[in-house]
Amino acid sequence: MSVLSFWTGLIALVLLVVLVRHQQRQRSARQPGMRPERRNEPAYVASTKPVTHQAANIAVNRAETRTKTVYTTEEVSRHCTRESLWLIIDGRVYDVTSYVDHHPGGDAIFRNAGRDSSAGFHGDQHPEKVNEIIPDFYIGDLKQ
Repeated sequence: MSVLSFWTGLIALVLLVVLVRHQQRQRSARQPGMRPERRNEPAYVASTKPVTHQAANIAVNRAETRTKTVYTTEEVSRHCTRESLWLIIDGRVYDVTSYVDHHPGGDAIFRNAGRDSSAGFHGDQHPEKVNEIIPDFYIGDLKQ
């Protein structure tokens, strides 16, 4: 009888360890701060440094080299869900759908979903590195 209870206890322990490791993997996969999977770089760490105009201009110049498409405010406003999230930042439109689950601020990215998000984007919570990342999501300009 004691051999049977030993094996039962061992099996229960192994199952518990497997369950805990599985939950840890799932939790780390959803961890804020992760970059989009298509980028093969480590997550960036938030900085307390203010965003410099030089870094912002570099990001803008990179974005301008892509093919431009013009969107209306109404068109952008239709993209305000986890499945399709567009933001307007400084008159430019960005499709950040693939970045939603990796946003270090969690669901804060939805505060201005489908609308002008310039003020939030330029807030103190964003590191300088964000200006290097955002051009990857550029899809066009906002119709004036």
